[in-house]
Amino acid sequence: MLENLTTLDRMALVTKYPFLLLDNGLPYDDYCWADFIPYGWWKAFGEKLCEDIAEAIEKDGIKATFSIYEIKEKYGMLEIYCDFSDSVWDVVRKYELLSKDTCINCGKEATVKKKNGWVVPLCDDCFKGAWE
Repeated sequence: MLENLTTLDRMALVTKYPFLLLDNGLPYDDYCWADFIPYGWWKAFGEKLCEDIAEAIEKDGIKATFSIYEIKEKYGMLEIYCDFSDSVWDVVRKYELLSKDTCINCGKEATVKKKNGWVVPLCDDCFKGAWE
């Protein structure tokens, strides 16, 4: 999760990308969907992901009804559960595949590492610092 996302950051993101607002009545200073994207992935492609989703929902005419239901890491890849249209599916799949080659900690190029049943994309530096 993003650790340095401030209330102002969240407000700016949710203003620019309203679909990042959690549909649970919590104020900005608690969480938005961007908080659930691991830091390395956010650093590498988070803003571009949001921009591409915004373009896709506009293109497919689902801007008013589009919702995100969950964002998480699963089996070393970014997983986004949301309302899908053809364009949104293409965007989400693109970033899911990109995530498996991007370090979840720092955003550098990574390879998938496996240890004790965990599958995590890490660069060599983060792997040495965390798992060796």
